Amino acid sequence: MDVNVQASNTTASLRGICAVSSSIAWASGSQGTWLRTVDGGRAWQTGQVEGAADLDFRGVRGFDD
Repeated sequence: MDVNVQASNTTASLRGICAVSSSIAWASGSQGTWLRTVDGGRAWQTGQVEGAADLDFRGVRGFDD
């Protein structure tokens, strides 16, 4: 298996990932953090769900971009 290390641009502990396609994926983690890529992981958009800073997201389900 090939491993491709990618920069997530977050210090959150990531715990969930859902690949929608070869270019779109969502990830989730500590402190209400979510991440999304639409270019196969070359760049990741990060955010935090408002009011969820005390929550750790352990799973994520993506449907599209």
